[in-house]
Amino acid sequence: METSKVPSFAHLADCHIGAWRDLRLKELNIQSFEKAMDQILSHGVNFVIISGDLFHVNLPDLDSVRRVVEKLRLFKDQGIPIYTVYGSHDYSPNATAMIDVLCAGGLLTRVIKPEQTEEKIKLGFVEDPSTGVKLCGFSGRSYSLEREYYQLLDRESLENEDGCKIFVLHTAVEEVKPASAAYGQGIAASLLPKGFLYYAGGHVHEHIDEKVPRIGRIVYPGALFGSTFADLEQTAKGTKRGYLIVDFSDEDTRVDFIENTLIETLYFEIDGESRTSIEVNEELLRLCEDIAAEGKIILLKLTGVLSAGKVSDIEFSKVRNILRTKNAEFVFINRRALTTRETTKITVEGEAPEDIEENVFKESLSDFRIPKVLDDDLRNWGEKTLKGKQGLELSLKLLHVMKSEKQEGETNRDFETRIVHDGKDVLPGRKAK
Repeated sequence: METSKVPSFAHLADCHIGAWRDLRLKELNIQSFEKAMDQILSHGVNFVIISGDLFHVNLPDLDSVRRVVEKLRLFKDQGIPIYTVYGSHDYSPNATAMIDVLCAGGLLTRVIKPEQTEEKIKLGFVEDPSTGVKLCGFSGRSYSLEREYYQLLDRESLENEDGCKIFVLHTAVEEVKPASAAYGQGIAASLLPKGFLYYAGGHVHEHIDEKVPRIGRIVYPGALFGSTFADLEQTAKGTKRGYLIVDFSDEDTRVDFIENTLIETLYFEIDGESRTSIEVNEELLRLCEDIAAEGKIILLKLTGVLSAGKVSDIEFSKVRNILRTKNAEFVFINRRALTTRETTKITVEGEAPEDIEENVFKESLSDFRIPKVLDDDLRNWGEKTLKGKQGLELSLKLLHVMKSEKQEGETNRDFETRIVHDGKDVLPGRKAK
């Protein structure tokens, strides 16, 4: 294999292997990764950066892991390093993650080398052997809890380091994240060390390439396929999915976006406002007859308040059968925004599950009161620990523990014991007087 005359690397993120329960979407997701890795290998890059969320959970199913390992092994056999950080999904503070296993096997190299003093976090560099590029970075954590790391970062030591440098992060940067998307609270660009060649971002599921004044070039490849139906909807509306090839030298840096063209996604929306269920049903059936569905993902969304009839009157099963007969790869019908006038509509703000969860906790905590029967010391501790920002972060941490999945080979009793143990680790203790 011939390498490029100009040094180059590939940058991908948010593969979310194992995100989909539907077997067809799960297969399309991992096929997107396999295809991308084959293309990257043929390009002849010097190294690869995966900016977090290679997997959707810290311990994914073993068949998915096997297929990922097969691709990573090809790079190891040809001496092409793959550098990574944890994402907010494939990181676990209380258990070994699959990323740890792959790093221990030499298939991945983490670029996180922190050294914490009393006041600062000092990062070390990992130097790529073939190019001399120096890499460092921070991992992501659920609900953007990694923000505190950036507050403590010793930026001066990183800025004073000589050479060509890349910072890898799995965090939204406020100045460049899409205004239309909700990724939780990110970090200000000013918290990044200045003067790096490239800031290799992950977590934001849309492609971004922007030069931020006094910082540098911050780039997100976006999701490789997508991990939610909101992602698929954005894909159908024109958001490109893929990865990046970066050619760099002392004089210039060229970033090429390589689109994932594995499958086409189509999106259709029907407005049921002030219409009967019969009218909406007829339009939906006509639409399905006209769709060229073969080999495509089909997304249907129904909105509005029906003037007569029930949502259950609409023949959703018939719609699916029509599209499946036309050999659609996958059909998803979103009818949550379609109601009748008799239906009480409950609205929760936020698109991503993390945002909805955070907003629910905020609303609940606003009504939370510490019982007056407690002694003053305990009440004061509760006010400081269980309410406001501290209470929100504690709630999110406990939720993260409760969402932990049972590991392969783990008994129910061991699983329950681990959850209780991890939950106790998260709960704050009271200092004795």
